[in-house]
Amino acid sequence: MDSSEEDAAAVRKHHGRQLVAYLHRTRSLSGPGRDLIFLQTSGSVFGLPAALAETLEQHAQNADLGPMQSAVADLSPAERPAVLALLIQQAREAIGLEAWNVAQAALALCGDENIPIDAIADSAIEALAPSLVGTPHALPDEVIPGCWRLARSSDRVAARGIRSLVLRHSGLDENTALAASTLRHMSDALAADAERVQELVCAHLLSDGCDPLVSLLTGLPSAEAGQLMDAVGPALTKDLQAAFEAHDAWKATQAAPAAGASASEVGEEEPPLPGIALEALDAISRFPPEAPQTCPP
Repeated sequence: MDSSEEDAAAVRKHHGRQLVAYLHRTRSLSGPGRDLIFLQTSGSVFGLPAALAETLEQHAQNADLGPMQSAVADLSPAERPAVLALLIQQAREAIGLEAWNVAQAALALCGDENIPIDAIADSAIEALAPSLVGTPHALPDEVIPGCWRLARSSDRVAARGIRSLVLRHSGLDENTALAASTLRHMSDALAADAERVQELVCAHLLSDGCDPLVSLLTGLPSAEAGQLMDAVGPALTKDLQAAFEAHDAWKATQAAPAAGASASEVGEEEPPLPGIALEALDAISRFPPEAPQTCPP
């Protein structure tokens, strides 16, 4: 190594030490804020205190939904829509994982029925759709109600895609209450994906813990009950018949087990009778009392 290369290496080493020393001295100093870069704070644009806006943005970037919702709960009803507008703007500017996290935060707020969203639904859909459609990530169950509410509030093409995304979410298969909270807007659900509605109703109505869905179905308006029966009636009838046949087969096996049959073959556990499902089916099949069907004279 000649002298020039040695001098260059010494300079680089010295500069490296200077950089480490500088970072060490300034490690407790925050970088320039949005107010310095853009000559205004995020809060000022939306009528929120600067410190609060910055805190909410940090919660959204990290998908800290609990702390964010707690902070919003302390605000007045008039201030809460401003927070949602702030997050939608943040979603437009974010990229990558941060955009995904902000989208979750915005959807969590959309689930608050006290925050009006009709006026901003279209702009919110356009801002959030890129993070929701085609993502490898699965939305957490807690933001599904807000995602469904937002998608129902917009007629944009992206909104229709998000409605299908919500209905196909695995949480609706695993959580009867979550499925029921979505299907209470039965007309919207049937219009978005009637096949999926049929699948969910049949699966949950014939499973344990079906009470949330039963309560929903028995309280449907007559028009929606008719739509539902047209969509799920044949499949549900077939599943009910299969359940009764399975129970009858179990009874016959218990009464006269085959010689030499093992306990597992005989079957010790009685298959459930779908009585609750029948009651719900009967309730949504009846004509409403205010408009009874009459035979022509």
